[in-house]
Amino acid sequence: MTYGISKLEPDELKVVSALETMLISKCSPIEVKEHLKSCIALSGCQTPTIEHFQFTCEFVIRNYKQYRLKELGVAFELYAMGKLSVDKAIMFTPKFFGDVMAAYKPIALQVRQKTYVEPQPVEVPKINDDEIIEALYENWNKSAKRGWELLNTMAFDVLWKRKELNKENL
Repeated sequence: MTYGISKLEPDELKVVSALETMLISKCSPIEVKEHLKSCIALSGCQTPTIEHFQFTCEFVIRNYKQYRLKELGVAFELYAMGKLSVDKAIMFTPKFFGDVMAAYKPIALQVRQKTYVEPQPVEVPKINDDEIIEALYENWNKSAKRGWELLNTMAFDVLWKRKELNKENL
């Protein structure tokens, strides 16, 4: 069942926007670090040491690669607004990060379900054997090297079926 985006709550619209960004697994570590800095600011936690911050970045990249980059910011924004039930933390740790993302996950799933659109089936055009052979000969005449090993599988199957190819002429 699909709902219109206009029927979503403002917080859900933020999630929709975040879902259109790049996966964490495809982002550079620098981009992830910059987003984690925003998460730390929104969390109200003490800034971790450089070593702890680096460890947390690696932890996020390794364990949360299925999320979109801006989902991190949306999750912590929802946390900052008190919309996620997560206990306050003094230090920004991987455990705290995981708690926030675990509380965010049901919201993201709900938004995905509301905005999911069933893809339209794609009709595959039917090509008859004569069209395959005609295209083969057009490409064959343009080709500098005319080796049988360059045949595509459809053309090979048609020629084999018509007995135009056999063990002797290959």
